[in-house]
Amino acid sequence: MKYITNVEINNFQSHKNTKIDFINGLNVIVGPSDQGKTAIIRAIKWVLYNEPLGDFFIRHGENEVSVIITFNTGEKVKRLRSKSKNIYVYICKNGSEEIYEGFGTNPPIDIVEKLNIKKINLDSKESKSINIGEQLEGPFLLSQKNSIKANAIGRLVGVHVVDKAVQNTIKDTRSLTIKNNSLKDDIDTLELKLSKYDYLKSLENKIVKLETIEEAINYKENSLSKLILIKKKYYNNIKEIKKYKEIIFKLSKIDTIMKDILDLDNKIHKVKRLNKLKIKLLETKELKSKNTYLLNNFKNLYYVENSINILEEKLNINKSLISKYNNYNMLTAEIKKIKSINFRLDNINDLNNIYLKIEYKSKKLNDLIVYSKNFNKINFNIKKGKTYINKFKFINEVNYLYNEISDKINKLNKLNLLVVKFKKINTEISKTTEIFNNEKLKHNQLLKKYKELLENIEKCPLCFNKISNDDMKKIINTLK
Repeated sequence: MKYITNVEINNFQSHKNTKIDFINGLNVIVGPSDQGKTAIIRAIKWVLYNEPLGDFFIRHGENEVSVIITFNTGEKVKRLRSKSKNIYVYICKNGSEEIYEGFGTNPPIDIVEKLNIKKINLDSKESKSINIGEQLEGPFLLSQKNSIKANAIGRLVGVHVVDKAVQNTIKDTRSLTIKNNSLKDDIDTLELKLSKYDYLKSLENKIVKLETIEEAINYKENSLSKLILIKKKYYNNIKEIKKYKEIIFKLSKIDTIMKDILDLDNKIHKVKRLNKLKIKLLETKELKSKNTYLLNNFKNLYYVENSINILEEKLNINKSLISKYNNYNMLTAEIKKIKSINFRLDNINDLNNIYLKIEYKSKKLNDLIVYSKNFNKINFNIKKGKTYINKFKFINEVNYLYNEISDKINKLNKLNLLVVKFKKINTEISKTTEIFNNEKLKHNQLLKKYKELLENIEKCPLCFNKISNDDMKKIINTLK
């Protein structure tokens, strides 16, 4: 069972900053008058039921009032009111907050559903809180009228639903009996009127016969029109047959013409062949003349071939002599080189010492080159480090900006949550408005029907006395 464990009141009537703990069971607040006992009850009711309305209960000289109620489940509900704010804050067990604004005279639906501490309607006009009692207020229902007590107990048990159902069924039965009687009268009058039209059955049979005759006539007319079209096609076909017979008679001599055409084709082929042979004959004559000229030129070909063979032998001899001469030159050059090497090898010991010195110096030079490379690398890394350190000059500003950005991100996330909640609230409002409008339409329709029934009956549905139009208007206005 959910119960209140703590109440924190700030600037509510006489309470500047008051904290009260409650236990599970009976809690009694004792003290002299005008010390703020009733204000505690009002503060709790202000959070749970949004009562009293307005801002007259804000402590004199202060601009803001707030009340926080803590429950045994770990939940908290905060109600805050100032000149610029009027909000509910629901705090979950894990500390996450949900803010509600623009809720009207009643507390937000989400808060009521989460807390499940609702007011109970004693009747259609009056509502009472069973959980909280005001100052100088008697025990629950004892100070009320007997009718209100009975109605309230019925509502607590659920009997008021049955009473409404019984009242509605009585009304419906009365209206249905009236309708039934009126419908019976209508049926009798209609039967009398229909008796005048008994002759219509014989007329219907005649109409059916005439319709069958009409269908037969239509069918025969269609077949006749089709036959006329076939006749026209027949005559057209006869005319075309005559035309084709004339054409066939004209084409009877086509065989002789075809034979003449074939003879002409053969003769044309022969003429084309003769022309091709004539062209080839001319080409062969030209080739003959060219070949005779060439044969005259090549009469002394034998003497030319002998001279070419002699020249080729002399060229081969010349090539062999050139290669031998080149080898001779190569050998003389190598002999000179060997002589110079022998001359140099006389001082080989001195050269060996010089070589050792050069090798030692080259090693040292290589070491120096390695050291210089490492030195250059170290200088380069030092420059990099300096540039990197220079980048961290503004690190304090960066940290400040980072903190600002993180705060803004948190605010943005909260705003996104609020937007989602706002959309949910708007959807709920639209749904509730639709339901309200539908119910209003239904109510207006029922009122119209009820008004029509009263106008038809012209009697009170309870006492069955006659009613005037003014009385009817008063009854409908009270129902509105």
